[in-house]
Amino acid sequence: MNTGRTKAIIENTMKPETGRPPRVFTDEEIEEIKELAPVITQNQLAEYFSMTSKTLRDIFKRDERVFTAYTRARYKDGVLAAKTLRDKAIIDKDFPSLKLYLSQTLGWTEKSRTELTGANGDPIEMNTDTHWTIEIVGD
Repeated sequence: MNTGRTKAIIENTMKPETGRPPRVFTDEEIEEIKELAPVITQNQLAEYFSMTSKTLRDIFKRDERVFTAYTRARYKDGVLAAKTLRDKAIIDKDFPSLKLYLSQTLGWTEKSRTELTGANGDPIEMNTDTHWTIEIVGD
């Protein structure tokens, strides 16, 4: 006997209920994500919660709370690190920190130029062989 549900499944108008239910993070797990996000990768976070990285990416797309918790925590720590670097560079006058800060915020690069010279600063002598030998190999 075909019930309406079975008929709908056979006619492909209704999907059968198969597979696991979607993973939903609890509020406590969202707090864990906020703590872990700045110091581990998405792959490590997925492993921490015993899932694949693809599953975690699917959850990011589906659950805005998880995506927001992860990205905001990463940004907040990044901003804190940038402020610390800036303070060390500008307030403490730390030259290596200043170079890094300028390169990361303003795209500044340190250019160097290397000139090669010969002995005593003379031009480099290049001995080139301009004599060619052509050998014809025949029968």
